[in-house]
Formats: sequence, structure tokens, C-alpha cells
Amino acid sequence: MAAAEEITDDTLQVQYRAGQHAEILEICERELGVQGCGKERKVMFLWRAARSCFELADRMPATDKTGKEAMLRRGLAHAEECIATDSDSWQAYKWWAILRSGLGDYVSTKEKILAAVEIKEHALKVLELQPDDASTQHLLGRWCYSVANVSWFERKAASLLFATPPESSFEEALIYFDRADELCPPPLRPVRNTYYKGEAHYNLKQWEEAKAAFQRCLDFQKEGLSETELGYIEKARAKISKC
Repeated sequence: MAAAEEITDDTLQVQYRAGQHAEILEICERELGVQGCGKERKVMFLWRAARSCFELADRMPATDKTGKEAMLRRGLAHAEECIATDSDSWQAYKWWAILRSGLGDYVSTKEKILAAVEIKEHALKVLELQPDDASTQHLLGRWCYSVANVSWFERKAASLLFATPPESSFEEALIYFDRADELCPPPLRPVRNTYYKGEAHYNLKQWEEAKAAFQRCLDFQKEGLSETELGYIEKARAKISKC
């Protein structure tokens, strides 16, 4: 194991590219417990720990709901501490928004609706500090997609919680998805952005555009993809025949 003084942003990035998410989380959490860890290094370890938690949760089977929720909450705690440590860290806001969004499947409808406003606020804060972040453009697209796609029950619940409930459209979602694509060209473009572009077009009854997006999902190389990303490919396979 590398000595504390040898652990740098660059060495952690090399490990990230190698997919060593569990190792990064272990290193970051260990170093955060070291007395005298300065603010700059603390922020570096906190947001990377938060990101590692997301990556690990993303690689868990969909059936392991307990494990995924626990890992997302673990990451969210790191992101919250990172924001408290440095309110100008765009990475802290980014991973808070991503992790909090991921917890939507594990909370009540009321909590999910209340969190939606905070998620958008954090995501917009990221773009204020780092406007060219493709992941956050995608996240805002997902936010718009989710709000446009809410059920009657969720819409009714939102009207009881807010004087003016959150509103958006599939057209607005596509604007963000397109921006994410522009900022992250192939082969780095994530399958999840392509899949949700297909879903947005599908909901707009733009069948040709939807079919083309789902087909692009099927063309992705599967090697190195997470369980969640592989799930998007299978969802695209099932949806393409409906276009």
C-alpha cells in the first residue's frame, strides 16, 4: 500500500481508470481518519470516496437492493461532508446530486418529491462552477425526464407539498441529453445517456429517433460496463421492437 504522502489526485485517477473502486474507497476512508489531513486533501478524498460508492452501487445486481441503498447512503454522507468542508467544490455537489438521485428508488414518494428540488439545485450549482461537466448535463436531463414522466399520484402529491410543483418536459430533457453527448463524444459517451434519449423520443412518439437511439445502445461494447449499464442495453433491446 502506498504511503500517505504518495497518494495524489493523479494516482487515484489511475486507479479509477483501472476500475479499482473498492480499493479507492478503502484508501480514501483510511486517509480521512488520519490526524492532520488538510482541507485540500480532505476534499480530494471525500469526493472520490463518494464517487467510488456510486460506482460500487452501480455494479451491484439489481436484486441487491439493500446493498445498493447502503452504498449510496455511504457515498451521500461523504458528499455532504465534502460540501460542508468546501462549499466551492463542484465535485461535491455533483456526487451529492447523483447519489441522492440514485436513492429515489428506496424512499417514499413524499421524500422523493421533496428531494427533487434539492437535486436540481445541486446540479445547477455544479454547472455554475463547472459548466462543461457531461455527467451533470445528463443528470439534469434525467431530472427533466423524471418530472415529465411522473404518475398522476405523484403529481397530486407534489401539488400538496409545493405551491408550484416542479415542472419539465421530454423536450427539455432532450436538450440536456444532447448537451451531454456533445461534451462526451464516442467512445466515452455513456450508454445511459443514449438510452434515456431513446426514452424521451419514445414518449414524444418520435419513433424513428427513439429506434435509432435504442439501436445505438445495442452497439455498445459490453466489456467494462456496470450491471446498471448492461441493464440499459437489455431495456433498449426490449423497447426497440415497440418503436
